[in-house]
Amino acid sequence: MTEERWSGFVQEVAEETRRLAELSARWLQRPHRWPYDAQQLRSFQELSQELQRVASRLASEEIFAIVVFMGGTGVGKSTLLNALAGEPISETSSRRPTTNVPVCYIHQAMPRDKLPAPILQNVKTHAHDALRQKVLVDTPDMDTTKEENWRLLEKILEHADIVLYVGSPEKYHDDLGWQLFGKFSKHKAFAFILNRWDECADREKIGKAPDEDWLADLRREGYTNPRTFRTSAKWWLEKPTKELPQGEQFQDFKRWLEAELASKELIAIHQKNLASLLHEVIQCGEKLADSATLSRDNLWRAWDQVIREKIDEYLARCMRFLQERQADLDKFVRAESLQGIPGWWASVSRLVRKPALGQGALSWFRLKRPRPNGRESTSTPDEEANLSSRDLEEKLTRHFGEDYLRYFGEDLRTSLLVASETQGLPAVVAEAALRELADRNWLVFWKEQMRSATQEALANLWQPTGWKGRLRNLLARWLPGRLCWLTGFAGLCVLMYRMFFAATGHSPGLWDVFYILLPFFLAEWLSFRIVWWLSPRNGQAVASLIRERLQERAREHFALLYRRVLDNAVNQVEQEVAELRNIVRAAQDLRKRIQAHSQAVEELTRLYAAR
Repeated sequence: MTEERWSGFVQEVAEETRRLAELSARWLQRPHRWPYDAQQLRSFQELSQELQRVASRLASEEIFAIVVFMGGTGVGKSTLLNALAGEPISETSSRRPTTNVPVCYIHQAMPRDKLPAPILQNVKTHAHDALRQKVLVDTPDMDTTKEENWRLLEKILEHADIVLYVGSPEKYHDDLGWQLFGKFSKHKAFAFILNRWDECADREKIGKAPDEDWLADLRREGYTNPRTFRTSAKWWLEKPTKELPQGEQFQDFKRWLEAELASKELIAIHQKNLASLLHEVIQCGEKLADSATLSRDNLWRAWDQVIREKIDEYLARCMRFLQERQADLDKFVRAESLQGIPGWWASVSRLVRKPALGQGALSWFRLKRPRPNGRESTSTPDEEANLSSRDLEEKLTRHFGEDYLRYFGEDLRTSLLVASETQGLPAVVAEAALRELADRNWLVFWKEQMRSATQEALANLWQPTGWKGRLRNLLARWLPGRLCWLTGFAGLCVLMYRMFFAATGHSPGLWDVFYILLPFFLAEWLSFRIVWWLSPRNGQAVASLIRERLQERAREHFALLYRRVLDNAVNQVEQEVAELRNIVRAAQDLRKRIQAHSQAVEELTRLYAAR
């Protein structure tokens, strides 16, 4: 790509890079529901800041490269820069460290407002046109003991386009330097200089040559043919009389820096650096997004199973409570069944059985709580016998595990959080919403559900279900209170016939009253017994209906309540992930566009690792 085409294309890329950096920064600043890995977030933040710096550089329309010298103490970084300049512009010494302030060596025509602030602390200018497009920066030693120097070195490397990794026979694979190299080699061009080559002559006799050993290390890092130079910068600076060691390449290094890194190569390096940076953004963004991927259905299945278990656990307590009082519940059901039978015999039976049903029946439903005056309730057995279904609801709801329900919400919340963790949903995502639900008054909730379930159970107890229920309702409608009058009238007709129409006359007597009363009483008694036999008299049916209705209502309510909590939590996470994936797609599109406009430059294969 020519400089003219680059000038037009670079402005578009700069604007897209700036927008991408803003999107990334905005996403990082928003509160996150998902607990992303702190290291990955920090890496993504650093990449976002790097995008902002690259966008600013591209917007300058200047084609230049910031070339940073990086190395340990005593390897000769400053000496190498002085040798390039032909004069001592950077202090050299055996003190540790020597370079505390970065030295920036720039052409006198280079506008300083285009350069990043960290490299402008000590600026030296020159008039060498061969280095007009290169900004050479000598940095603090990477093995410095001063923390501020280390931080300054990292800041400078963030702005570098080309990094010259300077080593010596003793220092070319230090741990600290290799860490920096591993961090920045992913999106920076690297060349490698083994300085003080004149000291390596005798080392080949006692082991592997330093340059060969270093080259082997670089190949393991993916550099199949790295750009390396062997230099003796001090010799070129001092010009001693002794000959240069064989294989010394300072002049090759100088020619490469001044002539071979022309505009074409610099443009290609800028493109490669930005494409590599975008590749890192894509990889880091995809890792963050993949870490927050959830299966909503699997999560709800796990939650639903926990909710059902907790509901069934509570219902089991309720059933045990009812089973312990089965006899009293049977009496209540019989009283309710008797109450639902019409006719005068049923009325007499209710009157006769009232004391028997009241004596101890449902006495366990009566709240024996102290009254304000300190005395207990003094309700009589007759009053207890008149308990209605509403009384039953009140008594039931006040006795079903009040102490247990105080901890029901917290126990359910803990179980749901454990289930969430097993399905990959961190507890912190749904903890706030679940905490709010756990703190609600579950005693009131279960009382309302128990009251509704009891009402439905009692209402459905006498509904026509099956042949027995339908027959009972049919007979209860027509037999009691009707059949007795019909049979009594039939008896009266027989008596009248014998008195007035029979061939032999009949004189009425006291016993003739049985023609009327006996069928009347017998029919009413028989009607009552049939309907009574068909009526429910077992309290277990009520308990089963209460449990069935309570289970159905509780599951429906919990599903609605907790599904909404889960959906809200997952929706918030999915919204975060969707925004992040939009950033990744934007980075992919920009990278493809840059690669489509890039050109093949052989030098790039030597400055970057094959990844």
